[in-house]
Amino acid sequence: MDIVDIHLTILILTAVAILASDHYGIAYVRGTMPLLPKRRMELLHGLVWLGLLGMIGTGLYMVYPGLSFYIQKPAFVIKMVFVLVLVVNALFIGTMLGISSERPFAELTAGEKRKMFISGAVSSLGWIGAATIGFLFLS
Repeated sequence: MDIVDIHLTILILTAVAILASDHYGIAYVRGTMPLLPKRRMELLHGLVWLGLLGMIGTGLYMVYPGLSFYIQKPAFVIKMVFVLVLVVNALFIGTMLGISSERPFAELTAGEKRKMFISGAVSSLGWIGAATIGFLFLS
């Protein structure tokens, strides 16, 4: 298994954790799950963090020999912006984990709901954007 295979395997495993998190999030918003299990959400958040860090590590390993080449490519720079946004958003999500295990979605303030929706959208766009550019580099 080479480094690209490891990188893609981490991506797939991380996507599973993200989809599980999204499943819980949708159930929370719909009210079918009034409160989310805090420990499970912390575990999933930790798995996504591990995946993100694993992808950053394997990505650095792949590009480091040609970093001066890649850094001149706008697509690479855009991908790094997506990754930075994912890191910042993951930090933000970590601060909101407790809310969904303490109060039902219907009881949240408009501001709390807006933060959750924006964070979810940022996460989706970040992962899709980074992965799309990554796959373009493979071809």
